[in-house]
Amino acid sequence: MSDEEIRAWKRLIRSDSPPFGNYRDLGLCNTRKMFSGALREKFAVPGYNFYNLEQLRAIMTGCAETDSPVILQVLERNLNDATVKSITHMVKGIIASVSDSVRAVVALHLDHGTSFESCKKCVDVGFSSVMIDGSQLPLPENINALWISGNI
Repeated sequence: MSDEEIRAWKRLIRSDSPPFGNYRDLGLCNTRKMFSGALREKFAVPGYNFYNLEQLRAIMTGCAETDSPVILQVLERNLNDATVKSITHMVKGIIASVSDSVRAVVALHLDHGTSFESCKKCVDVGFSSVMIDGSQLPLPENINALWISGNI
C-alpha cells in the first residue's frame, strides 16, 4: 500500500459521516462482549450467513428457541448501497419480534469485506462487527489494511 493510499484511508476515517457505534440502537451487541461471555461461560457462539428475510427469520427463530446468542453474517458480495441499509432494518425488526419472548443477544457482521470503504459503510449504518479480508493483497499491504481498519 502506497503512502498516498494510506493518507486517503486516514482522510476517510476523519470524514463527516454518521457517528460510529449506532449498533446499540438496532438492539445489537458487539462481538468482543459476546465472545468474552462465551469464553467465561464456556460455550460457542454460532455465526450464520444470510441473504434474505426468510433465512434471517429461520436463524433467529432457532436461536430464540435455544436461547443462543448469534452472529448474523453478511457477505460483501451480497451488499450494495440499497441493501446495506435495508439489512440493518430487517435485523432490527426480527430482533424486536423475537425479543418479546427472550432477550436476543445478536451481532451483525460484515463477513470478508474487501475494502476499508465497505467496512466503514457497514459500521456507519449499524453493523456491530466487520472483518476485512486482505488475503488477496501482498503481505505488507494486508498488514496496513488491517491496522488502519482496526483503528476506526
